Amino acid sequence: MNKRRLHHYWKKIESIKTWHLAVLLVVLFSLSVWALRNNSQNLEPHILDVVAADKDDGEIDKALRDLGNYVANHMNTTLNEPIQLAYSYDRAAQTVIDKAKASADGGIYRQAQKVCEDPSVLLSVRAACVQDYVLENARPGQEPQALEFPDKALFTYSFASPAWSPDLAGWLLVAMSLAGAAIFGRVMAGKLVAQTLKRRQ
Repeated sequence: MNKRRLHHYWKKIESIKTWHLAVLLVVLFSLSVWALRNNSQNLEPHILDVVAADKDDGEIDKALRDLGNYVANHMNTTLNEPIQLAYSYDRAAQTVIDKAKASADGGIYRQAQKVCEDPSVLLSVRAACVQDYVLENARPGQEPQALEFPDKALFTYSFASPAWSPDLAGWLLVAMSLAGAAIFGRVMAGKLVAQTLKRRQ
């Protein structure tokens, strides 16, 4: 490549101001932070929908599906802790207790539930109390079966967001990366052309 053509390319490179790219990078960074924060904030209504559906015995599957889809398609939305369907578990545990109360040894289960009744405490906690009371207070010859409550893991859900998602936050991060690469390329190209021109002087 001759010196004139190289000088022509250098002028083109020189017209791209590094500070312009730096300003663009700062703007994109700010927008990316805003978009990621927005993703996180919009997660809360989906969680509240699941909690409400669980409490009211509503469309829990739909609420969980909507939450899972939102998390799967948006960055920065990983749950801080798993979602626990406490009310659904309580209803399932209550069904177990009701069946036991209707059995031949139902009297002791009814006594146990009365002793352990405390509306301020979730049934998942009271269930253990019922279990203990029945086993400790059974009359001689009475052999009540231990209650088999459902596994709490079946009522626990966790979701993890992707490392990158094709939403506003994801594309802003891509644009920010390109702007950073452009700055690096501008600096390196400028140094390379300047050194080449200097050697040919």
